[in-house]
Amino acid sequence: MSGIGVIGLDGPAPDPARHGEKAALLAAGAAAGLPVPPALALPPGFTGDIAPLLSRLEAATGARLGGAEAPLLLSVRPSPIGTAGAQAPAVLDLGLTQAAFPALAARLGERTARDVHRRLLHSYGTGVLELEGDDFEYALHDALRLAGRESETDLDAGQLAALSKTYLGLIADEAEEPFPDDAMAQVAGAVAALPRIWNSRRARLRRQALGGDPDAPLALIIQVMALGLGPRGGAGFADLRDEATGRRALSGRYLPDAQGDDALMGLRTPMVLTTAERDAMGLSGAALEDREPDAIAALRAAADVLENAIGDAVSLEFTIEDGAPKILEVKRARRSARAAIRIAVDLAEAGAITRHAALMRVDPGHLEEQLHPAIDPDAPRKVVGQGLPASPGAVSGPLVFTPDAAEVAEARGVQTILALIETSPEDIRGMHAAGGVLTVRGGMTSHAAVVARGLGKPCIVGARDLSLDRADGTLRTADGRNLQQGDIVTVDGTTGQVLAGEVAMIQPETSGAFATLMGWADEVRRLGVRANADTGEDAATARGFGACGIGLCR
Repeated sequence: MSGIGVIGLDGPAPDPARHGEKAALLAAGAAAGLPVPPALALPPGFTGDIAPLLSRLEAATGARLGGAEAPLLLSVRPSPIGTAGAQAPAVLDLGLTQAAFPALAARLGERTARDVHRRLLHSYGTGVLELEGDDFEYALHDALRLAGRESETDLDAGQLAALSKTYLGLIADEAEEPFPDDAMAQVAGAVAALPRIWNSRRARLRRQALGGDPDAPLALIIQVMALGLGPRGGAGFADLRDEATGRRALSGRYLPDAQGDDALMGLRTPMVLTTAERDAMGLSGAALEDREPDAIAALRAAADVLENAIGDAVSLEFTIEDGAPKILEVKRARRSARAAIRIAVDLAEAGAITRHAALMRVDPGHLEEQLHPAIDPDAPRKVVGQGLPASPGAVSGPLVFTPDAAEVAEARGVQTILALIETSPEDIRGMHAAGGVLTVRGGMTSHAAVVARGLGKPCIVGARDLSLDRADGTLRTADGRNLQQGDIVTVDGTTGQVLAGEVAMIQPETSGAFATLMGWADEVRRLGVRANADTGEDAATARGFGACGIGLCR
C-alpha cells in the first residue's frame, strides 16, 4: 500500500501534492462522516499490482470484483495535481461481466442491469479505447427512433440488450482491442488508459489553451460505484452557496435515473434541486426536493460539515441511490469578489478558519472591486470592444466625445461615458463630469488610467478594436457598428469589456461582511492610511472609509 491514499477506509489519507486535491477533499468529506463511497487514490506513474489493493474495497463492501453472487462495480476517476484545466473523463461501471450479470439483474431488475451494461460499454469505449463518443450517441438515437421512444429511460430490457450488442459491434469494428469480459482487466485497462490519454498531445494542448499546466501530473481514484439508476436514483451537482453573493443557498441540477455527468449532457432536461430555486426561476416542474426531501436535507447538512472540515465553501457532484445521496466529488466553490468576502467572514465567524486566515484569503482586488458598481453576473453581455481594465467598476450611460459634452450632461444630471482617443491634463474636467472613461489608445500607466483610478471612475484604456472619428462623432466597433454620441454603452473597468446598451448592475456594499473584514484588518494593521483627495467631498468619502488623513491634494 506504499504511496496509496485511502478514502473512507483505515489508512493514510490522500496528500493533495501526491494524489491531487480532488482525492484529498473527497477524503476529508469521508473522514467527516459524509456518505462517500470507499475509494483508493493512486499516485502518478503507479505501476504496481492493483489486485491486492482492490481487496480492500471488496472487504469494505462485502462484494467481489467479477463475483457471480455479489459483484462489485467500480469507477476510475482522474485527480489532477495542481492547476490542470481540462480533465480526463471518468470510466464508470467497471466490473460487470457476463458471469456477474445475473446477480446484478437479481438485485436491480433486468432492465436496470441492461442499462448498466450498455453504459459500461459506452464509458469504456470512449474513456479507455478512445473511440468517438458521437458513434455511441448516434447508435442510441437510432435505437430510440427505431423503438419510437423519446429517452433512453423509455427503452425496455430487450431494447437495451440490442443497444449493447450494437455498442459491442462498434468496439469490434473500430477499436484496436476487444472489450474485455473480465472484471480485473476492465479496471486495469482504465487505470492504464487515463494517464495515457491525459499525457497525449491533444490533451496537453487543450489544458494549455484553458490556462492549465500542460505538464500537470495525474493521480487516479478507484471508487466503489454509486449506480444512480432506477426509480429512486439519479445524478447531479450542487452549489452550496450563491456564486454572486456568497450567501448560503442550495442550488444545482439533478437528472433522475442517471449517472456521472448526465445532468450536463442535454439528453434529457434536468430538474432543479429545491422548491425555492424552482419558484425563483418561475418553473412549473417538480424539484428534487418534492421527490426526495430527505436527500435535500442531507445535502444541506453536508454544507456545514464540509465547510468546517475543509475550511472553505464547496460544491458537490452527487449520486442518489435508493433515495440516499452519495458524494462523489467535492470542489472548492466558484465565487465572485463579493462572495469571496462573505465566505471568508462566514467561515471565520463559524470557527472553520481564523480571522487571520480570512484576511489573507481575500485578494485586495476583491475589496477594491466591491467599492464600485459591478455588472450583475446573470446579465447578458453584448461585447463590442475589449481594452485594458484600467480602473475597476462598471457604469452605463450615453456616449460623449468631448469634455464639454460630459460637463453639459452632468449639469442636466446625466451620467455619461467619455470616449477619447487618449486623454491629456486638459481633459480632467470632463473626466470629473463623466461616469466612466474609455480611450482607444493608452496603457495601464497612461494619463487616463492614473487619473480615473484616483477619481474612482470605471475606465478602459487601449481599446484598439474600436475606432473613434471625432469629426463624424462616431465610434466604430470591430463588428461594424457605428455608435453615435448619445448611444448607450457600458464600460466594465474590471474586465476591460465595452458592452452595447445598459446592463443590470450590483451596487457597492461596504456594510455587512465587508465592514466586518475591514474591522478585523484595523485590529492587526501597523500602517496608517491616508487618502488622495482633491475636494471636500473626496475627503469626506475617504473619512467614511477609515482614512486617517490626506496624503495628496492636487
